[in-house]
Amino acid sequence: MDLLIAVVGNAVADAGFRDLLWVDPIQAISTRGFRLTKGEVEMLVAIFKNAPDVVRDAFKVLDDQVDAPVVDRAEQQRVG
Repeated sequence: MDLLIAVVGNAVADAGFRDLLWVDPIQAISTRGFRLTKGEVEMLVAIFKNAPDVVRDAFKVLDDQVDAPVVDRAEQQRVG
């Protein structure tokens, strides 16, 4: 299960990897060297291969948040 969580984490942080997961999850994990159990692969395929748009959108939102610049709280308070 830990590797499945790592795959999902990589999907949040890496748009190229995530795009490949949407198209071919098994190839995506093979390309990255992940060795998942049969059950984990089944879960991964269920999450990515047949994902509704709302799931895809959620990953994009998470990606945007990860990539957003970190704002110094003191500067934010000074401006706000």
